[in-house]
Amino acid sequence: MKKLSYFLLGIGAFTFVACGGNTESTTTDESVATEDTATEEAAPAADETADANTIVLEGNDQMQFNKTEFTVKAGEVKITIKNVGSLPAEAMSHDVVVLKPGSVVKDFGMKAVEVGGIEKIDGDMKNSIVGYTEMAGPGEEKSATFNLSEPGVYPFFCSFPGHFAAMQGTITVE
Repeated sequence: MKKLSYFLLGIGAFTFVACGGNTESTTTDESVATEDTATEEAAPAADETADANTIVLEGNDQMQFNKTEFTVKAGEVKITIKNVGSLPAEAMSHDVVVLKPGSVVKDFGMKAVEVGGIEKIDGDMKNSIVGYTEMAGPGEEKSATFNLSEPGVYPFFCSFPGHFAAMQGTITVE
């Protein structure tokens, strides 16, 4: 029942953010005006090289990462998720889950909802999880360090219920 409640909260938050709340919304090629007229940059599509194998992502109340593609050198990688949103943690927390190359994000996102969290996935699917951060509530940041020793393209996503469809990207390991 608790899983269903979190899922419904996530869907409700998504519906609120996607369908309403803003009476003045302006879209330009480079920014979106929010309710308080602050602007946020759209997630860049271009590859960005992570400085010293450190990746810092921001997650917001619109279920978006500020960056979606990174390139790192093979070896130890530190990932930090900063939740820059203000919605309650029960409705809008974020984490970063990194999967082995070839993994399908949708399968892991659905399974995480089904079992009540990424840490509860077991069996063969668990073996495809390279690592993940803890969930970060509004104003929080969480970090994890793990080894990406093999070259390839590693998908990453947010496992909060309903977020994986919008919050995902790739890490290219050289």
